[in-house]
Amino acid sequence: MSDHLERHEVRQLRELLATVPGLVEDLLNVECRTARLSKPGLSKGRRPKPGSSIPFHIGASEAADLLHNTLVGWARVVLDQGRGNGQPANATLSIAKWLHRNTEALALCEGSAEALDEIQYAVGECRRVVDIPPDDEVSIDPQRLEAANRSIVTRDSVEVIAQKLGDLGQGLTARRVRTLEKAGVLRATGKDRDSGTLFYKLGDVLTAHVAHKRGS
Repeated sequence: MSDHLERHEVRQLRELLATVPGLVEDLLNVECRTARLSKPGLSKGRRPKPGSSIPFHIGASEAADLLHNTLVGWARVVLDQGRGNGQPANATLSIAKWLHRNTEALALCEGSAEALDEIQYAVGECRRVVDIPPDDEVSIDPQRLEAANRSIVTRDSVEVIAQKLGDLGQGLTARRVRTLEKAGVLRATGKDRDSGTLFYKLGDVLTAHVAHKRGS
């Protein structure tokens, strides 16, 4: 049995990796479907903790982590064996795009025969979570809450997610994210070297959006 990806498996893997951007967006929508932040000023003399009341879907966060870690692992295999072009930013979308572009290089790596099965499993777990009904959402402990806030988003995906956030997402657009950056209250955590796409932590975006009043 070959230790490398076969030709037909390379095609399957490329098709699978092409679905990751839409899947990541769906996961973020599930995580944040009922998200809310306490409005500043409701408690006199006390600042609300940013993100302290955001409920999110435990399974979506864990599935997103599984997908991210799986893709990181296979990107590392390619890089460690001296193959592939460049190096991706540490964001799921960027890594998936890089692997899609370097699938042939991955196929030449020792042990790559397992790549398709592992990535299929991770994608399958994400799809399973995305299909769970909305009322499977729960409020969770601070550690898991912190993990949700560390979810990586782009300007465009933030705008899509904002539609699911009720009052919290009102006015949160790609243009709003740029405004927050210019105001110095929000900073990107990474950048895709090929497309120039900037990545942000979801919690940072929500906190800045709430704390920085429009027009200020």
